[in-house]
Order: sequence, then structure tokens, then C-alpha cells
Amino acid sequence: IGEAEWAHFSEENEFAFVNFYAPWCAFCQHLHTTWEALAEEVERRELPVAIASVDCVANADFCHDMYIQVFPSLRFYRHGEQTNQGEYRFDRTVDALLGFVNKRLDAESVYKQYPEAKVAHKQNWNSDHPGCLVSGFLLVNRVPGNFHVQAHSRHHSLNTFRTNLSHIVHHLSFGTPLSTWQKQRLDDLDIKYHLTNPLDSREFTHPDFHHAYHHYIKVVPSKYNIGSFWRERFSTYQQVHVSHLMRYEAWEPPTAIFAFDISPMAVVVDRVEKKWYDFVTGLLAVLGGVFAVARFGNVALGTFLF
Repeated sequence: IGEAEWAHFSEENEFAFVNFYAPWCAFCQHLHTTWEALAEEVERRELPVAIASVDCVANADFCHDMYIQVFPSLRFYRHGEQTNQGEYRFDRTVDALLGFVNKRLDAESVYKQYPEAKVAHKQNWNSDHPGCLVSGFLLVNRVPGNFHVQAHSRHHSLNTFRTNLSHIVHHLSFGTPLSTWQKQRLDDLDIKYHLTNPLDSREFTHPDFHHAYHHYIKVVPSKYNIGSFWRERFSTYQQVHVSHLMRYEAWEPPTAIFAFDISPMAVVVDRVEKKWYDFVTGLLAVLGGVFAVARFGNVALGTFLF
């Protein structure tokens, strides 16, 4: 079916299981035979579900309006509206697909008897997953380098026309992570002396598709001598960061790039505390200066009056 037939198709069929595909997608090609076998099995069991397919190349605007982000996208509808948990993300076998259909039909039967259950489930269901969480570490040489973050799936083909690579950097650091005590000691310094995590908790979002931020990070080795005890002497890396928003062509998958350059020079931060005798010497110097000025004023004033 296509966009022109969708309204009539949705009105005529209460339930529909729809495959949004692209002819060039290898995963869609592998699914084709299974999808036809599913349609035959549903018809044989006389289940009240229409099995349909939508070519997202011939109906690109329609698939864009339906928020199709990957191929194939398998969705369960009731009169043209996607049901709760209606996105299929499991094995692509006839048995697994058929089990999903039966599960959705059972759920919709319950919703008809208890409409409040549907409302409760819908409030706790998000059809548009907020994204992926990336966590880990990389071992890199002390030379300029970069790493990329790009949307990818082992079981889907990406719809580059609906790709948004907005992201939040929760934490990014270089070197051995600092202990809680070391972080507290750095917090006692002026912020300009410990720019260790300038990207932490920063949001890099853009409302449009085909855009991504490229980050450029200058990494500076830093050594801190901020006390007389051994644990108050440690090393870490400071960062200076700048980012630019880049635009990609519609057929290109956007990529968030983190490029870094490790400085061959290091920064040493020393905290030198004044001794008690330095304070006494300074105080005596001030008192001596005040006494000398007072005496000079007294002599000058006496000479003037005389």
C-alpha cells in the first residue's frame, strides 16, 4: 500500500501489522519471504489482522511523516493509530512475528473491556525512544587522534533522511580518573587551574535532521603540587574545548566527531603557602613604614611651625 491507500486501508481494517521497508535494504530483502509466509499463516488462522507493506522509497514523504527511522520498521496499528508497544523489535521468524500478533490482539481485547488500562499503559510507554547510552573507555597514544559516534544497527538499515545526532556528554576525561578527594582539592583552586572536564553535562542538540556537532579538544598534561603531603601531588589532564555544528547531505549519516590533540608541553600548578615568619616580617615592615612616615610628618610639621 501507499499514502493514497492508507486512509481507506486503516478504516477498512481494524488491526494491521505493517512492514515499512526500502528495496535497497538487505535486511528488508531477507525479511520479504518471511513476511509473505506470515501473511499466509495469519490468513490460514483467520486472525483479524491485515498484513501490509509500505515502500518507503516510493512513499518517502509518507514514511517521513510516520517517523520511520530504520528499515525495516514493523508496527502494529489499530485503525491507523499505532498501538501501545506496537513497535516490533524481536526475532524475524514466522513464529516470533505470529506470537507478537497474538499478544497485541490479546492486549487490545483487554483494552476494550478495561479502557482505563490502555490509558495507564500509554502514559508509561514511549514510542520514540530517547536514544542510546554510550559508556566505556579508549586506549589512545599520546598523538593527535579522534573517535566518532554514529547511529548504526546490526539488524536495521538507517533511514538517513530522519537522523538526528543530538547528544549529551555526561562525562569525558583523559587519563586515570581522579579520586573524590583529588576532585575536592581541585575545587578549592580557581576554575582556570583545573579545566579537567569542560564537556561534562553539556547538551549539544539541534532540532533539524542531517546535522551533527564536531568537537575539538586540546588536551594539556597537568601536574598539581598543592600540599606538602604525597597524596597532594598528582597528575591529570586539562582540556580546552570548542565545537562546531556541521551540516550533512541527506544521504549521509551524521557523525559526532571528537578530535583531540595532546599538547607536548605540560602545566605545573604549585601552591606555595607563606610561613608564619613571613607574616611577622611583613607586619613589622608595615609597622616600620608607618613609624617612618609618622616621624617624617612630625619633623616636617615641626619645621613648618618653627
